[in-house]
Amino acid sequence: GLFNFFWKFLWNNSHLQYFVFCHKKTIGFGLTPKTRTGFYITDEHKDNENIYYNGDFISTEFNYHGKGGISELMLSYSQAFSENISGGIRWQIGFGNMFLIDSIITRTLIPVDYDVFIYTSKFTDTYEKKYKFRGNALNLSGLYSGKTFEIAASITLDQNMIIQTERNYFTNKSEK
Repeated sequence: GLFNFFWKFLWNNSHLQYFVFCHKKTIGFGLTPKTRTGFYITDEHKDNENIYYNGDFISTEFNYHGKGGISELMLSYSQAFSENISGGIRWQIGFGNMFLIDSIITRTLIPVDYDVFIYTSKFTDTYEKKYKFRGNALNLSGLYSGKTFEIAASITLDQNMIIQTERNYFTNKSEK
């Protein structure tokens, strides 16, 4: 209902950040959706687009469905060590899932009249792919503030995104 719509809208289109301030210290965390997808596409071949193969008329329908996304969790800490020197550390954790489902529905047809067919059987092949994403980045930074100049330095250690893939194939035949 309406609650579900607003929850999905907030989850897909907003991010959360929270900072705690103490004397010369800051702790922060955030959760941000980076990508989101959701689609359903159907390509139906109508009766006049049938294939004649091995003595049979065949009709096909293709369905493509996908959903998922990648989010990022951020944790940070910074501190002023003295009046002139401060530093911080930030850890970013990327994670998410994507599900892709492709289905091919094949029907055998019996011609009854010109462009009129009876669907006799149905055969479905489904290919399912599941992707799991994860990655990390660690950032160290420092700042020196003098009376006439400032020096800032930062280094980031970035792990490549790891993608685990799982593939499944399902098939069934049912009479219509």
